[in-house]
Amino acid sequence: MAQETKPKIEYRIGFVAAAFMFMTALFLDLTQILLSITGVFILASDLVTFMAAPAFGIWFLLLRVNYFGGKKAVAKVTAALVTVVVELVPVVDALPCITIGVISVIRSSRAEDREAKPKAKPA
Repeated sequence: MAQETKPKIEYRIGFVAAAFMFMTALFLDLTQILLSITGVFILASDLVTFMAAPAFGIWFLLLRVNYFGGKKAVAKVTAALVTVVVELVPVVDALPCITIGVISVIRSSRAEDREAKPKAKPA
């Protein structure tokens, strides 16, 4: 009896891309922590947020991850909006919200990919 093999899941965000996104988000959060601690550079900390949000949005789009599409659209949009709003609060922006938001969108995207029906290979 032949053993059934599970179809291989093709994730839109692979391991390497997810790792780079995580490291970039972590770097931006550490930058914001340093800017927030000094107190003088609060506006610079907000500038990091305003640059990070569209940068990650474009990065996700290049990886074919749409915030507004798919079964986990509400989770992805919520993660993006909460990240931006929390990062604009002066003392709270020292929390690693960009990293948490990026991880949330990556997890939602990968969950959508697991739930998607595998594409049939042409014969």
